[in-house]
Amino acid sequence: MKNLLKVFICLIVLFTVTEANAQKKVGGGVWYATDMENVGISINGAYFFSDNFSVAPSFTYFLEKNNVNWSMLDLDVNYSFTELDFGMLYAIGGLNLTFYSMDLGAWGDVSGTNTSFNAGIGLGMPLGDNMTLCPEVRYTFGDGDFLRIGVKLLIEI
Repeated sequence: MKNLLKVFICLIVLFTVTEANAQKKVGGGVWYATDMENVGISINGAYFFSDNFSVAPSFTYFLEKNNVNWSMLDLDVNYSFTELDFGMLYAIGGLNLTFYSMDLGAWGDVSGTNTSFNAGIGLGMPLGDNMTLCPEVRYTFGDGDFLRIGVKLLIEI
């Protein structure tokens, strides 16, 4: 999992040194996942190729519950399809890697990774010149199926 976190950090760095006219955003968020029945904290990025398309990687760490640790790496593509008076509605689709580890006490530890896909919808609501509040709902399906509801705050860099 440490290697995947390094990959995510490299992606964020890549966003900051690429094409000067492309819009790049970074930020954090708070999530609730139904399968884990727990709250998670995320680090998010977004690289806009156009007004409609962006790549949006994120890493989410869920608080430990019942001796189980969960974390996720999402590599999503967002497509903005309609502008509303208060923001931009966008579709979410992409790859999800869910990492888990369980402490079984005297029996040792169990850990693994599930590979799944994301599909969802979000709303980008501008909060001034360089901040955007993005509530999202997404369903992750594949090796693990669950619903996530959350909000992230992105700052243009």
